Amino acid sequence: MAECRHPEAGVSLYVKGSEVIISGDVVGVGDYRLIKECVRGVVKRGKREVIITFSDTLFKSSSVVIFLLRLVLIDEVNLKIKVSSQGLYSLTEFLNLTKRLCVERIRGSVWDCPSICVNFYYSLIFKNNRYLTIY
Repeated sequence: MAECRHPEAGVSLYVKGSEVIISGDVVGVGDYRLIKECVRGVVKRGKREVIITFSDTLFKSSSVVIFLLRLVLIDEVNLKIKVSSQGLYSLTEFLNLTKRLCVERIRGSVWDCPSICVNFYYSLIFKNNRYLTIY
């Protein structure tokens, strides 16, 4: 497994064959450049099917979405995207890109639960009818 680095990036990328594993927050230009360089490198090595896994990733870069669309629509790369974040999966659903980018939800970390349950209230019942409400 090879690691990709960029001086301005806050994400970690690992390349394993035709799979690119991304962890960390995708928020800046450096993150976009690193993702673009690594994925382009995989495609240049002759891989026409690429799997990109966003593992425990906070995602705030529209440039990356445009790059992924370009890979699929113009470069004709068969792309499969795996996401552990409910927020990122919801974003692709909202943009109606889940099928186009072949986005698949994978099991996330324990810390992903609050983003799933943002608008819900949970009450935990303890002994003596005491309640603890978690938002």
